[in-house]
Amino acid sequence: MPIGTKIEKYEKYTGSSYQLESTTPVNQTTVVIAENINLRNTQTALESSDIRKYRIYFIIPEHINVQKDDQYTVEPEIIVQQKITNN
Repeated sequence: MPIGTKIEKYEKYTGSSYQLESTTPVNQTTVVIAENINLRNTQTALESSDIRKYRIYFIIPEHINVQKDDQYTVEPEIIVQQKITNN
């Protein structure tokens, strides 16, 4: 993204029908989205209700002249951790 681009907000959608669950204002150049999805204590896989989709809105500085077919890249960093506890 061009230098000075700010993330305005992000929306979180859940489930296979992508129901809007929340909107979070950010107004920063970076954002960290963290979420824990607990696995069940059985041998079953995750379900469609565990699906997540995030939509991120950003504002490009006015001095950037965006042209049709310009391409910009956003490279998210996704970290997945498995936590093992004794209950």
